[in-house]
Amino acid sequence: VAPETIDWAGMYESIQVSSPELAASQQKVSRARALLDRQKVQTIPNVTMALGTGYDNATDAGMLNLQLAGALPIRNRNEGNISAAYAEMAEASHDVERVRGELKARLARVSRDYDSARAAVELYDNEIVPQTREALDLATSSYEAGELDFLQLLVVRRAYFDAKLASIEANKQLGQAQARIDGQLLSGALTAPDRLDATDDLRGQSLSGE
Repeated sequence: VAPETIDWAGMYESIQVSSPELAASQQKVSRARALLDRQKVQTIPNVTMALGTGYDNATDAGMLNLQLAGALPIRNRNEGNISAAYAEMAEASHDVERVRGELKARLARVSRDYDSARAAVELYDNEIVPQTREALDLATSSYEAGELDFLQLLVVRRAYFDAKLASIEANKQLGQAQARIDGQLLSGALTAPDRLDATDDLRGQSLSGE
């Protein structure tokens, strides 16, 4: 079976859709965006209301007491947490582009290896191996007829086996490249920069200053 010719542009689009690495980085963007939205909302203070009723025996009259309480964010508008959330979302967005670039670079290396191995497989399987096999058959017939000495037969036989070994190696390289493609170009952990995962538990303080 002839090796498949791959549309690499289409393959890259397919890998972007199904890559677990890219999906994980996009999920970080969604989480950072949700955290940013939360920090923005925290600039709006909570308002509490208390309603009380009573009766004044001295005046023989009922009483109604209404209390409203709320923090006024005159100086604390949660700018620090909002800025930190913006930075985290920007970092997550940049990481998505970094993963896309890494996938493209890996695919470029795999496509080079695959196309090179595919060309070698076609050359050896369709031309070199059949030609050396035919030459070996002719040399064997000539040797049996006494027209060729044994050393000349060995040279032809060696050429045939060398061609077979080269064909096997080319098919192995083709299989390895295909395995990397089937595995979504996964190659272990990405080379992401070291960072401390900032969470809302660490820096998402409320307007009360707790």
